[in-house]
Amino acid sequence: MTTGSTGVKLVVEGMRCQNKCARRIREALEDIPGVASADVRFQGKSATITFTSPQTSVSVVELIQAVRGLDAGLNKSYDAYLPGDDRRARTVVLDVDGMSCMMNCARKVESALATAAGVKSAKVDFDLKQATVVIEPGSRITEDDLIDTVQGAGKKFVASVQVSSPRVVVPTSPAVPILPSLSSSTTPPTTNSHASISIKEHPADSSSSRVTIAVSGMTCNSCANSVESALRATAGVESCVVNFATESASVKFVPSTIGIRSLIEVVEGIGYGAAVATTSAVVQSDDNRQIDIATWRSTFVVALVFTFPILIVMMLLDNIAPISRGLRTQVFHINGSTWNDLVLFLLATPVQFYCGRRFHIDAWKGVRNRVLGMAFLVSMGTNAAYFFAVFSDLRCLYLGDASFSVPDMYMTSSTLVTFIALGKTLEAVAKGRTNDALRKLFDLQVK
Repeated sequence: MTTGSTGVKLVVEGMRCQNKCARRIREALEDIPGVASADVRFQGKSATITFTSPQTSVSVVELIQAVRGLDAGLNKSYDAYLPGDDRRARTVVLDVDGMSCMMNCARKVESALATAAGVKSAKVDFDLKQATVVIEPGSRITEDDLIDTVQGAGKKFVASVQVSSPRVVVPTSPAVPILPSLSSSTTPPTTNSHASISIKEHPADSSSSRVTIAVSGMTCNSCANSVESALRATAGVESCVVNFATESASVKFVPSTIGIRSLIEVVEGIGYGAAVATTSAVVQSDDNRQIDIATWRSTFVVALVFTFPILIVMMLLDNIAPISRGLRTQVFHINGSTWNDLVLFLLATPVQFYCGRRFHIDAWKGVRNRVLGMAFLVSMGTNAAYFFAVFSDLRCLYLGDASFSVPDMYMTSSTLVTFIALGKTLEAVAKGRTNDALRKLFDLQVK
C-alpha cells in the first residue's frame, strides 16, 4: 500500500449531465466524514473517491448508499457499484407455504411477484411449494421485499428464502481502509495483507422491527411506487413494500436509527396521508373504508345535482325555440352576456372546484413530487374545459358579442367530474366488498 491518501473508484449509472448530476453526486460523497475529495465524471460514468488518510475507515456501503439516496428526477435514482461487480440478473428461490390450490393461490402469488418492481420474471411451482424469482440486473429489491410481496398477496401465505443471504464487504481491521489505495501506476493490486478485503456474511439485524403503515391519498400504482421509493431512500429503512390495493406499506426498519413517527412524516412529506395500521395489511380498516365510500358518494351526489340541470339546459331546453331565445337574451342589458352562459357558469363552478377538489389537490401534490398520475389527468382535462369556457365568456363581454360563447365546455367539465366521481364511488364499494370477502375466507381457515 502506498504512503499517500487511499481511495476507491465506483461505477455510477443514471447521470444525464456533468453540470448538475455529477456535481450533486460529488457534493454528496464529499459530505461523508473521511472523504477528502470526489472526482465524478459523466462521460466515464465513474466516481473516484480519495480519503483523507490511509487509516480512514470508510465503508463502501456508505459510499454507495450516498449515491443511491439521491433523487435523479423523473421518479428515478442513481446506481453505484464497484468495478467488476456482477450485474447480471440473479435468481432467488422461495419456499411458499399456505397455497391450497394451483388455479387461485399459486397464480395469485406468481402474479404478485411478477409485478413487483425490479422483478424480471417469477414462476411458482405448486407441487414443490416453491417460487423461482429472477431479479433484474441492478435492482435494489431484496429477499425480504420478496417475502413481504408474497405475504401481501394473502394473509395465509408464508414465504422463506431458500438461498443464502446477501453478502456485505467489511474491513478486516478498523485501522485498514475498506479498499486498496489508488496508485498512479497501472500495476494491479497485490495480495498484500495490509490491503486485503475479506467477505463476511452478516445475518439480518435482530434489532430490526416491522410496521404496517396505512397510506391514504394514492390514486394509482405510480403513487405507490413514489411512496415506496421515498421510504427506501430513508436512512434506517431496510426494506419496504407498498400495496396499492390494500393502501398499506410494510416497512422493515432499525428503531435505533429511525422511528415510526419519522416514517409517517416521510410519507406525509411527499403529499400522502399516513398512520400506523391497526389491522392486517390485507384487510383495510372498516372505519376508513366506510369514510372513503361516504366521501365519494356525497361528492357524486353533489356533482349530479349541479350537472343534471346543465344537461337539461344544453340537451333539452336549448332545442326548444322559445326557451332558447329567452336564454340567449342579455343579462341586465350587458352586451356580450346571456342568461344561458350565466346559468351554466353558476352550475358548473361548484362541480369544478368543490366536487373536483380532491383531484386538484392530488394533482398539485403530484406536480410537486414529480408524479403525474390519474388525478393530474383529471384535473388538467376538467380545468382546460372549464377555463376555456370562462375565457370565451370574458371575450364575449370584451367584444360585446355573445356569438363567441362556448357553453358546451361547461357541460364537458361537469360531466367528466361527475362520471369520475361515480367511478371512484363504485371502486370504493368494490374494495369494501372484496375486503369483506377476504375476511370471511380468513375466518374459515383451519386454526
